[in-house]
Amino acid sequence: TSFSNEVWMATTERELVPPRAQPLKFKVITDDSDIDQAVKIFADAYTSDASGVGYTSLPPEYSQAFRRGLARSQQFGSMHLLGLDAMRPVSVASVFFSNKAAGIYNVAVLRSAQRRGYGSHISFEAAATAFRLGAQSCFLQTEPNGVVEELYRKLGFKPQFKGSLFTLT
Repeated sequence: TSFSNEVWMATTERELVPPRAQPLKFKVITDDSDIDQAVKIFADAYTSDASGVGYTSLPPEYSQAFRRGLARSQQFGSMHLLGLDAMRPVSVASVFFSNKAAGIYNVAVLRSAQRRGYGSHISFEAAATAFRLGAQSCFLQTEPNGVVEELYRKLGFKPQFKGSLFTLT
C-alpha cells in the first residue's frame, strides 16, 4: 500500500500545442498482436527500475489489468494507440471517453526508446484523436514537478489541482 502525490492537468483543442517533429506513425490497437505489443511496452516502462524518467515501478498485476482493459475497449468507451518508429512499436497510450471529456492514461515508452520525444508525440496524438472524436476537453494525471509534468505543460496542459493517489500492492 502506498500514497503518491498527483497533479491533474487539462487542455482544450485550442490550447493543445504539437511537439516539434512528428517522427512516429500511429495505429489504433485492434487485434491480439497489437495488444501483446502494447502490454510489452507498458510492462517494460512500468515494471522495471525506470526511476528518473517519469515512471513509477508497478506490480506485474497492473500489466495484467492493462491487458484485460485493452481487450474490452468498446465496453469501457476507450481506444488505445501504438506509436510506431519505422514500424517498430515503441509507445502506447489510452484514451477514455465520458460525455465531452477524454482522459489520457497508460502512456508508456519502451526504456530503450526513451528520451527521443516519443512520450510527447503519443500524448499529443491521444489528445488530438480525442478532440477529432468530439471531446471538448482532455485531462490526465502525473507526478507533480517532474519531467513528465513539464512534457505535458509544453503540450498545452495546465494543472487543475493536486491530490493523493492511494495504491494497493
